[in-house]
Amino acid sequence: MQLRRGRALFQLDAGHRLVACVAGLVLAALASCAFVASWPPPPPASQPRLVAQQRSRPAQTRPPSDRPKYPFFPQLSRAAHIPNRILRTWKTSSRSEIRARSADGSDHPERFNWFRSWDTTNPRAVQILVADADMDAFVRSAFSARVVEAYFKLPKIVLRADFLRYLMLYELGGVYADFDVSCHKPVWAWTLGHEPVGVIVGVEDPGYASHPVYGDKIDSIQQWTMANSRHHPFMAQVIHAVMEKIHSLTPAQILEADVLDLTGPGIFKRIVWDYLVAHGANLTQTANMFEQYQLHDDVLVVGKNYLNSKHGGDPNAFIVHHSTGFTEFGWRKQAGLVNVTKNESKHSKIKKKVISQDYGITKNESSWIYVPPSLVVSDNVGSSPSTRRSRIPKRILSVSNASNPSSTLHTSWKALNPGYFVSFMTPTAQSSFIQRYCSSHERQALAKMNAHQREKLFKFLWLRLKGGIFVSPESECKTRIRDWSLGRDGVSLVMGFRAQQRDVPALQQNFIATGPKHPVITGYINAVMDAALKQEKVESFDEHVLGILKVRGLASSAQEMDWTGAVAFDDVLIHGNERFSPSNSSNPSAFVWDRGEMYL
Repeated sequence: MQLRRGRALFQLDAGHRLVACVAGLVLAALASCAFVASWPPPPPASQPRLVAQQRSRPAQTRPPSDRPKYPFFPQLSRAAHIPNRILRTWKTSSRSEIRARSADGSDHPERFNWFRSWDTTNPRAVQILVADADMDAFVRSAFSARVVEAYFKLPKIVLRADFLRYLMLYELGGVYADFDVSCHKPVWAWTLGHEPVGVIVGVEDPGYASHPVYGDKIDSIQQWTMANSRHHPFMAQVIHAVMEKIHSLTPAQILEADVLDLTGPGIFKRIVWDYLVAHGANLTQTANMFEQYQLHDDVLVVGKNYLNSKHGGDPNAFIVHHSTGFTEFGWRKQAGLVNVTKNESKHSKIKKKVISQDYGITKNESSWIYVPPSLVVSDNVGSSPSTRRSRIPKRILSVSNASNPSSTLHTSWKALNPGYFVSFMTPTAQSSFIQRYCSSHERQALAKMNAHQREKLFKFLWLRLKGGIFVSPESECKTRIRDWSLGRDGVSLVMGFRAQQRDVPALQQNFIATGPKHPVITGYINAVMDAALKQEKVESFDEHVLGILKVRGLASSAQEMDWTGAVAFDDVLIHGNERFSPSNSSNPSAFVWDRGEMYL
């Protein structure tokens, strides 16, 4: 598996490819939150026509007994926004191999260009490419026994790849696209200026389909490109329907089943219809969409021109689907059977008693209930943070190899924060600071650290003595520093997550605001110095803060919290990902924008 952002590519070794991806991005730790990136796009120059925007009307024709067993929230949390993440599956996860196959004729000659279009159009998005060899491990590591058994009952790679796209969208969230799809508009623009949007699906053929209850000449829905927020109830319903259909068939029936109907657009479009009707849609009245779109709660259905364009000249086209399915390079020609392994045999023999009791989707779920994350998670000690500690001084510091590396700090930070003193520290100035203000004990410890460890620790040494706001040299201020405390009195330490979905939630250390001698900062410095002198493993700042959260009963705070929310205890405020690590610079929730940060 490879993770790609912009022109940088992470190649994971065969033994740890999937584990690193899943552990770093999602899974159990990922149960931590729904990232990541709300997409707040600027209003488009010419707004397409909205056919229907209906909010939680009664279901049109479905009898109550037939409704899915999932709660429908009229207003989903902001955490339901779609991550800035592109999900793909293919025969290989090697970029060089994709390029080579396109060049030597063993694959479609334009395949690599289509693949590269997603990087060039979305330079700050993470592209996750899961190879055929990694699919099984992903499913085993993240999902419940009943889901796993259904997946391993599928005898063809194409069936598993169909099922996997739903599982990836549910567990990771983001945009899924088949490998014969090229991107023509950045994914943040796909919401057409609406917020919140938790699901995006597109019309395949306007007025082409029919349903015994919903009527004739309704729009069919494709699933070669779609977007979904993490753990959205819509995708839970899709997974449940596919899983139960697989379990209802014998192995022989599965082998002979129509791919399109078992795991593909046949079953997918029926779930879309059910979900829309349950939210008040009238499918016959809103049919025949080309340039139009529908918005029902946070589900956006766009017309054919958006996600089923066959050429890039269409001004509405988000993508172009090159439809290689019927060619010699398509899935219809290469839909081979899976080689059964010992691991698959094991999963096909899971005890029925266990399966019957395990109806959640992921391993950590006991039900299908979708719970929107909290806006503020607190230990509830007192009605407001303590005011005993120092307030945050009006002092902004950045470190750089030059005394004035960028005018960004002088423009955005000073413009939004008049009265704040902005300064830079060169490596020479940092050395002088350490010699003057650090004890001999600390200087000895620093001498035992490598250059990278010393560089990371310096910001904490400066903040301990002076207090103030440490910022990245290539950053831009988007919200006044005074507003970072959310109106809470006595806040003396403000931080933010940059990857709250991990087992050990990662903090954004490029931006920290604190008063001098704050115990969280001082405690971390003392722990690091002691470990360095003893030549023991140096504790990370993420681990240090997580330890404090555990003591206060807030260890799962990142998992429970909205991405624009905050964890609060005493005089400390830790914000969700969208504040200090937003997915794009237009996000109105962002406090900052770091031009120099490229990776999650």
